[in-house]
Amino acid sequence: MKRVILLFAAILVSSLAFGQSKEVYLFSTFHEPADKGLMLAYSTDGYHWEDLGGPYLKPEVGLQKVMRDPSVVQGPDGTFHLVWTSSWKGDKGFGYSSTKDFIHWTEERLISVMAYDTSTVNVWAPELFYDDEKGEFVVVWSSTIPYKFEKGQEEERNNHRLYYTTTKDFVHFTATKLFFDPGYSVIDATIVKRGKGDYILVLKDNTRNFRNIKVAFGRSPLGPWNDVSGPFTAFKTEGPTVAKVGSDWLIYYDSYGDKKYGAMKTSDFKIFTDVSSLISLPEGHKHGTIFKVDMKIVNALKNHSSLSGPDMVHYSGSTLNNPDYHHGQLSPAVGVHNVQVLRANREHPEMADGFGWTYNHAPMLAWWHNTFYLEYLSDSVGEHTPPGHTLLVTSKDGTRWGKPVAIFPKYRVPDGTTQEGETVVAKDLFAVMHQRMGFYVSEEKRLLAFAYYGICLNPKDGPNDGNGIGRVVREIYPDGSFGPIYFIRYNHGWSEKNADFPFYTRSKDKGFVKICSQVLADPLQMQQWSEEADRDDPLVPLKGNLAACCVYHLSDGRVVGLWKHALTAISADEGKTWTQPQRAPGFVNSNAKIWGQKTSDGKYATVYNPSDFRWPLAISVSNDGLDYHNLLLVNGEISTMRYGGSYKSYGPQYVRGIQARNGQPADGKLWVSYSMNKEDIWVASIPVPVKSTVEEQVADVFDKMEDGKELEKWNFYSPLWAGVSIEKEQNTKWLKLRDSDPFDYAMACRVFPASEKIYVEFTVKPAQNNHGSLYVELQNEKNTAAMRLIFDKDGFLKNKAGYRMSNLMKYEPNRKYTIRIEAQTSNRFFTVYIDGKKVGNGLFFAPVASLQQLVFRTGEVRRYPNVDTPTDQDFDIPQDGKPTQEAVYWIESVKTWN
Repeated sequence: MKRVILLFAAILVSSLAFGQSKEVYLFSTFHEPADKGLMLAYSTDGYHWEDLGGPYLKPEVGLQKVMRDPSVVQGPDGTFHLVWTSSWKGDKGFGYSSTKDFIHWTEERLISVMAYDTSTVNVWAPELFYDDEKGEFVVVWSSTIPYKFEKGQEEERNNHRLYYTTTKDFVHFTATKLFFDPGYSVIDATIVKRGKGDYILVLKDNTRNFRNIKVAFGRSPLGPWNDVSGPFTAFKTEGPTVAKVGSDWLIYYDSYGDKKYGAMKTSDFKIFTDVSSLISLPEGHKHGTIFKVDMKIVNALKNHSSLSGPDMVHYSGSTLNNPDYHHGQLSPAVGVHNVQVLRANREHPEMADGFGWTYNHAPMLAWWHNTFYLEYLSDSVGEHTPPGHTLLVTSKDGTRWGKPVAIFPKYRVPDGTTQEGETVVAKDLFAVMHQRMGFYVSEEKRLLAFAYYGICLNPKDGPNDGNGIGRVVREIYPDGSFGPIYFIRYNHGWSEKNADFPFYTRSKDKGFVKICSQVLADPLQMQQWSEEADRDDPLVPLKGNLAACCVYHLSDGRVVGLWKHALTAISADEGKTWTQPQRAPGFVNSNAKIWGQKTSDGKYATVYNPSDFRWPLAISVSNDGLDYHNLLLVNGEISTMRYGGSYKSYGPQYVRGIQARNGQPADGKLWVSYSMNKEDIWVASIPVPVKSTVEEQVADVFDKMEDGKELEKWNFYSPLWAGVSIEKEQNTKWLKLRDSDPFDYAMACRVFPASEKIYVEFTVKPAQNNHGSLYVELQNEKNTAAMRLIFDKDGFLKNKAGYRMSNLMKYEPNRKYTIRIEAQTSNRFFTVYIDGKKVGNGLFFAPVASLQQLVFRTGEVRRYPNVDTPTDQDFDIPQDGKPTQEAVYWIESVKTWN
């Protein structure tokens, strides 16, 4: 019995020991070209490292938005703090975020530490150290301030010294001070504590003939540092980090000259043994820091990686939308042009589509024969409210659109029609349109258009319940005319016997019949019909509650499917079979649509509403079609919903682009269509590659710029009655903003390099001073206006001074004014000059860390609707359907400089 008890006790002790937490090493790293974000590797022995993949945090701050030299330290509360180099040059600070698990992160911030000296070239390799004796964090980095130190062998803009600050909460920081000046250029410093009053500084001598690693000794983490050693690594080595392994210290370093990783072992930081042959690291690994974590964290990261890894679409970025703002506080993708195609008008149909219907939705795009084709459904008042029809509109340039025509007209439902479970019987009823597929360009380059006739017996009856009449098709000819309408697929209970249009096989055009048969034989086309088709339709491969499918091909030939609610699945056999659809991890998307496609630069993009509301419209980019790493603004405007109606949602929504087989415009841009408030139809062109920053200052003199390219770097929002365009005035090209819309405005925005101090100059000519207004704002990257000038309708140029407006001067119509604004974020101060004369100064009404956008807008900021606005608008806004007196503003040039 005693032996049994002892054996049980041994097993219990063993089990307890096995269940105890185990610490392992984690290595923060990055991969070139450093725009992907934080990568991680782990090791149980300090020598052999396994890849944990990533990125776990996508860099979103700084001029260049890179992540180099990621340094991590854990605080006493268990929080891991991360700092990194955010730009090669230009930034006056470093990136910062924190996490408990390396999966969920706080919002990224740029910590400005060198703003006090505007000549600072850079902030490189911030390194964290926690001083457990003082209970504070020390951040050390290297910066170059030209002509401040003896340059030795270095160029003035590469003569680095080490600086530092301390903080207890990463909110409040002590003033920046010089940390170490060895008399030569020095970077990449890391602090090691051996014991109380015993500290090591590992650093890189960055002078041209050395560029290797040394150590120094001190009695405090802040120095002073003495007895600097000679180099113990070879030429062109950098990025040291130190790990305690057993009784030894391992100094890892990036041997960038040999394009490999190295390590030195030491017990006293005086004698070093090269153990590079004993270590192994993941391919592409670049320098960061080594620290210890509980194995539970690594296991969670492994599990997270398997859930959101290479075989599933996911969002790994840290940027999230804030629905309290129409723009979501998202940085705009540079050069996006939003253009209104249709402005609904019930009072004057001749000014719109000729019908006066006010529910317009579900636009689809194609590019064929150098022409944009846009198809959208239109119902008289609201969703599911008959009658309905489908309209088509075309454009050669995506900016100027023609008059809509009814490509699929109203369809009368036979009297007496009913549905299972319904007591309502159709009488004088018209079909309601529904469409999840718009176009198909065949291999023979013939263009087909599609629509779906659904039945709504009552306001709650959906047309996409599989109980409609069926899908129709007709050909669009190169001259713009249409072929006959045919049904290509009937729903149950419908056939040629009781339908108004014949089946497609009746066509005498054998080529047309062949193309229709090809469509029916293509599982990827059929998958788009899943809602509207019979629920057991054998042609639809993947059945279930899957709405608004779009697909794109990965580089390995597999197909990604995306559906409403950000559901996603993958097919390896061209859509015949699919993985189980599930929500894409990290994507925030409620019941709105999501569009995904491969872009002309070989990357991928998704465009969608990243919230539980249908605003804003945003874009996320992926290098491989699976890992989406950023979130940028496409359209952050919500115009007034002028006409109430059932199921009309606020905001830019139901986004659809051009399917891969349906053409690629010659400009290489990503083109999407969407509806605004399910009322007006819009298109947006997004330049490729997708960028959120510009590197050069603005020097836009429109008359001197190449025709057609004047607004390539401008973002604009251009309603039909409030347009943005380049036009000639007195034989000179100007940027023209016009506005005669009582419910909307024109907006043009120019992004410039993020700056703490900026000079902005523009020449403007108001065409009037007794109606209309022009708002001019300097904004940060999140669209927060710091200051505002207004050419007001009372004839005064004004400045927003907190609550009040301050008159700067009277302005005259048709007179040019050259306005210069000098602004600085550190003291929130700005000065305004007009035609070289100082007319006023003031303080920002909103504090910002940097400025990045100049905005011209012909109306006030809109804040309605908001997250508390009732979902359905059941009333019309009083109106006469006519434009107001037009106001025009001409802008001749825009320049910025530091």
